[in-house]
Amino acid sequence: MHARLFSAVSLLTTLTSLISLLLLAFAAGCGGSGFSPPPVQPQNLSAGQSAKGVINHVVIIVQENRTFDNIFGGWKSGDLSIPAPFPGAEAAIPAKIQPLMQSAAYGDPPSINASHDEWQCLSEGQFSDDSWIGVSNGLQCLGLYNPLANVDPFHYLANDLRNSYWDIATKYVVGDHFFAISSTSSFPGHQYIVSALSKDNEDQSIADQPEIKVGVDSNGQDKWAPGNGCIDPADAETRVPVLQDNGYIDWRHEHYDGECFDHPTVVDLLNTKNITWRHYSTLEYSDGRYGQRGVFNGYINNSSWYKATLDWPNSMFDLPQDAPVGALPQITFIKPPCTALSDHPNGVSTDDAENWVPSVINWIGNSPAWDDTAIFVIWDDWGGFYDHVLPPPLRDDKLGPGLRIPFLLISPYGANGKVIHDVADYGSILKFIEDLYDLPPLTDVDRDATDMKSFFDFTLPARPFIPVYVKQPFDPTMCPQRAEDLSKIDPD
Repeated sequence: MHARLFSAVSLLTTLTSLISLLLLAFAAGCGGSGFSPPPVQPQNLSAGQSAKGVINHVVIIVQENRTFDNIFGGWKSGDLSIPAPFPGAEAAIPAKIQPLMQSAAYGDPPSINASHDEWQCLSEGQFSDDSWIGVSNGLQCLGLYNPLANVDPFHYLANDLRNSYWDIATKYVVGDHFFAISSTSSFPGHQYIVSALSKDNEDQSIADQPEIKVGVDSNGQDKWAPGNGCIDPADAETRVPVLQDNGYIDWRHEHYDGECFDHPTVVDLLNTKNITWRHYSTLEYSDGRYGQRGVFNGYINNSSWYKATLDWPNSMFDLPQDAPVGALPQITFIKPPCTALSDHPNGVSTDDAENWVPSVINWIGNSPAWDDTAIFVIWDDWGGFYDHVLPPPLRDDKLGPGLRIPFLLISPYGANGKVIHDVADYGSILKFIEDLYDLPPLTDVDRDATDMKSFFDFTLPARPFIPVYVKQPFDPTMCPQRAEDLSKIDPD
């Protein structure tokens, strides 16, 4: 009896071993065909640290001038022309503001384009609904500037222009507490996106694009235009919008290097580790030819960035060739192909803007690079539009606080289908890149930035790409030029 029992146990043990071997062989075989067990990550790792060996392509798409409420906000109404809030997001516009809100296309209203002085009193009023209403009525602030004229910030993007962004948010990840760092215009936003500060070589906080003298008008007054940073002649007469201690701009005259800044950017950090990067720039059509639109590309005041991108690829022609075949570098910065597809108000952008971002996402999602990619879609500033959520406290440099901007994460390792309520900003993206590649922080902005751990889920294998809605895939003819001139590119 004991012999028979021993034989039975021995047989059971042998069968168990065989089953284990078969399971191991099956797992190994499946691993060769794309199956892999979910990586096990310690709980205390940051998002970037958890992404090591999993994410090796980071894409940052930078659009223009929108708040979260402008694209995702709304309220419950029987009128189908009035949008409802995005499901699950903090996007319900308060009752006292609802009567002021109206639908607008990309080009409207023509007066909205935030600059720091105009919105300083709104910031001082803590962006309360009462202060917003005061601004709409031409409120003066401390007597330091004239009443606001023709300012109408109470707009949401027209329903039919929201579709692509809402579809991306539904299928992937949307953050409803992602904030612009500054309350000023695009220039400081671009500086924070790549360098975690907006200061010149004299350590002065810069609140807007420096300008160069372009002539004298008929009354003998100097004429100024937005400068082109390191592209400007070294002897260009420059004036710089320096932020004073009281939070207002003082245009100070400078006269050096066209305002070419020497402080490091994230690409300087990338270069120390031989991490590949690229910036796909905006092209503009003028005087019968295409050329780089320096100001719109935003990073031209950083000397190392400019020197490294003298032969910039562009997003109008180069990106549509590179992205679908997985030819992007490890870190990619993307500006829209032309201002018409930028989301910028003030009569700049067009209805075709809704086709640009989803087109890029579909190119990358359907490429061989999808399985190790994280795409961040951000906006460079809040554009002067209303948003009901109070921003975080003012930073020491008084450039902020800035309001919420839309934020989207598209990745096979995203917490897909969720609205994430954690606070984050541009520094959080820099922190993700720095932690991913063991790079030091640039300033206290990225060092102290909120980690984006909640936006990702690295406990599951890479999820397959789900294409996002695009009304019409991008074509260069969406940029307002003649089709026969599309080959006329002049990088100078």
